[in-house]
Amino acid sequence: MVSQGYEAVRRNPKGCGIKTLPCGVIRLLGRDRQSFLQGQVTNDLLRLMPGQGAHACLLNNTGHLLADLHIYVFPDHLLLETDPTRARIVCETLDRFLVREKVMIEDSTAQWKIISVQGQGALDAIKGIVASAVSLTFTGALSHVPITPVFGGVEAFVVQRARTAGAPSYDLWLPAQFAEEAVNALMAGTGAVELDEETFDLLRIEAGIPRWGADLDESVIPLEAGMEEAISFTKGCYMGQEIIARIRARGHTNRSLRGLKLSQPVAVETALVAEDGPRAGQEVGRVTSAAVSPEAGPIALGYVRNEYAGVDCLLSAGDSTATVVELPFVRGNT
Repeated sequence: MVSQGYEAVRRNPKGCGIKTLPCGVIRLLGRDRQSFLQGQVTNDLLRLMPGQGAHACLLNNTGHLLADLHIYVFPDHLLLETDPTRARIVCETLDRFLVREKVMIEDSTAQWKIISVQGQGALDAIKGIVASAVSLTFTGALSHVPITPVFGGVEAFVVQRARTAGAPSYDLWLPAQFAEEAVNALMAGTGAVELDEETFDLLRIEAGIPRWGADLDESVIPLEAGMEEAISFTKGCYMGQEIIARIRARGHTNRSLRGLKLSQPVAVETALVAEDGPRAGQEVGRVTSAAVSPEAGPIALGYVRNEYAGVDCLLSAGDSTATVVELPFVRGNT
């Protein structure tokens, strides 16, 4: 059965779904904030101006993930979004590398809530709760625009942030105490549908977006997860850069995160077994996320050894067959 939230996001030309997200938020202040962070994360931040953002990773010295980050630039501070379980680790890691830089690091997780708004009607829904006549014009992925909601003089902003495939998707950031009021206003104004956890995760998997705690953890090198857009290969040094450069020079990782089209549903952690080739009958990967899509049927994300990671490669996954496919699983609203 297709959920009401899925219908709103994927099939209603004027609909949208909303989901209040768990998030970890770190704020960086001080005159050296941007140059300091430039030397710690994988992407190039010095090119960013206020109103822009970037996807980046914080790595250890072996090139493995400590945290997946989305970084937003404001005139007098930076905001870093990560999984809530990683906020403390990010703060401690950055603080350890502070020497003489004029930077203050604050864990601001308790101060913020993020509401994901997805679907063709997403932007209209957000405009419906904005008090001032602001132009919600975005300059690219992760660009953000300040707004004042109708329920008071609250500092808030909207980010163009892809969280689903083929439908507009935005993040509404606002002080935590106003999150419930914002959700009620969105639902009252446009009939937006609140997304349950299962539907929200299904939309993520359809889009092929890895999630911390499922497809991402401290055993993953970002290139294995296809996170090239989070990495600058021309910027200066950062922790783990040597490993990333070595892998890029070699031309491949040992495994890659892939989309899997299944003959029947499977559970997370199901082993992926080679049907033929030099490792026939051996485990060559493992499922990390799985769902049943109304559009694509049973699908999964999983890490697969590179010799079996090509499109159309056939694997076994328990009692199911698993075919490697291009991501995303779903392209555009139906």
